[in-house]
Formats: sequence, C-alpha cells, structure tokens
Amino acid sequence: MAGYKPRVVTFRAEEDAAETTALFRKYEFEGINLPLIVITPVLDNTTIEIVDDPGSFDIIIFTSVHAFYALISIFDGRGDIDVLFGKEIACVGEKTAQKVMELFSAENIVIPEKFSAEGLVDYYKTRDIHGEESLLPLGNLAGKTLSEELTGMGAEVKRVVVYKNEAPPEEENNLIRTVLFTYLPEFLIFTSPSIFKNFLKATGEDAGIILENSKICAIGDVTKKEIELNGFKVDVMPDDYTMEALMQKLKNINLRDEN
Repeated sequence: MAGYKPRVVTFRAEEDAAETTALFRKYEFEGINLPLIVITPVLDNTTIEIVDDPGSFDIIIFTSVHAFYALISIFDGRGDIDVLFGKEIACVGEKTAQKVMELFSAENIVIPEKFSAEGLVDYYKTRDIHGEESLLPLGNLAGKTLSEELTGMGAEVKRVVVYKNEAPPEEENNLIRTVLFTYLPEFLIFTSPSIFKNFLKATGEDAGIILENSKICAIGDVTKKEIELNGFKVDVMPDDYTMEALMQKLKNINLRDEN
C-alpha cells in the first residue's frame, strides 16, 4: 500500500525515546515509545566506598549506557574523573560503546564482536585475566552470569549497583493498556528482560491478547529467553543485538511482504 507505514511500539526508558523515534523515521515506520522502565541513579555509602579507590581496578566493564552515565557522574561530581583515563574499558552493547568512545581513548576500549555479555566473555577467554581487578557497575536487577564467568577465569570482580531499574507507577497502567489497544501495533519491541516483565505487570490479563495481535521482537538472547519462559514466541530477533539492526530487519520483512 503506497505511503503505508507499519506501526511499532517500544518500551525503552524516557532517556532513550529521542534516539528510538529517530530510528523509526529513518526506516520509515510509524512508532511510539511507551516507557516501561524508570532509571534512577544510586549514590549511597556502599556505592561510594566501592568506587573510592579507582586506582585499584585494572578493568572497568560497562554493560549498559545507564551504568556508564551513573558511574561517570559519580567521578565527575568528585572531580577525579581523570583517574579513569588509561584504564581498560570493556563495553557490552553498541550504544554503550559509542558513548564510552566519546570520553575514553579508543586504544583502551574493548568491544567484543558480539554485542552481548556472552561476547565479552568470549573475548576474555582469549587472554589471561587471572588476578586482574575488574569494576562492574550495574543496575539493581542485573544478573550474576557475567561476573561469575569472569571470576571463573580468575579475575577479581567487584559488582556495584549504580542505578535502579524500576517499573513505572501503577496508576499509569490503564493508560498504557489503552494506548496499545488503540494503536494496534504490528510490532512490539522488547529490549531487555526487565522491560518485558514490566510489560506483563502493566498489561495484566490483557497481555496475551496484546501480544497475540502483534509480532514480538526481542533484542538479545536473554530477552528472548524471558519472553519464551512466559509462554510467548519471539517472531523477530536481529543477529546483532542493537535497535538499528532490528529496525533494518523489520524494514526488510516489510519490503518482502509488500512484494
């Protein structure tokens, strides 16, 4: 149909909305972002104590752009951010890597071929990190697989929660359900397991109806697994775990359907 644009809905944090809607326009989709995750920085005595001696860490691992923003804000606020320069900075995710490269020298940045925690583990399997101290800033809902894998290789990993990942207020749930039933999206995009969990909470008994009437898209194996554990089938997942790769794949699907 000439001029027709498929409808998509994402549920990323408000901070990611502008980037997300720009991708919709780039790939000629009609889309909206309904935030189903609220990011709040954590700065308490435990956090400060763990990061109080940054000189002791050989590697800093950023698993998300939110972890990057939160940790950098701590050091920037104290005025000692320069102590991080020269350290090895490992990244999970293309967006995280892009933000890290804005601040740190490329020669100190590790970006695995596969944009995932699994890809980072595969990279470190190729070198000896026994005895190296790693700082792993993360959110309150982060799993322990990455830190356990690195510890198993002999690294000394210190996890520190630098931001909270929370669902939106319950009073917003009716509005979220109304928008989804009214908008009737052809594609629902889930970018993390926690976002899918929050989707189920927000939509309640209507979750099945909403999901059955849209193609379910997931970014990453962990997100896909969470969706499948709840009894739903993932229709689309990109080979590269990025929003850009997913939008490109959806664009190709749409072009095939038109032909």
